[in-house]
Amino acid sequence: MEDFGFKEMQQIQMQLQERYKDKWRPLSPQLGTEQLLWHIDRGTQQCVSGETSTEYEPVVRKTPEKEKR
Repeated sequence: MEDFGFKEMQQIQMQLQERYKDKWRPLSPQLGTEQLLWHIDRGTQQCVSGETSTEYEPVVRKTPEKEKR
């Protein structure tokens, strides 16, 4: 595993794309750009509004009651 690098990650990504081709959108430079810009925009919105989110819970606005817990 010490030689694990970018080429190995690309190979795994291609295998995953093939495996889930019926569920995932195909990769393209345009899609990558759109997704990156979406994540930047979403992160900026969260910072400005004080929202937090995790993978397992919906985005919620912080309230004093939640901060005390």
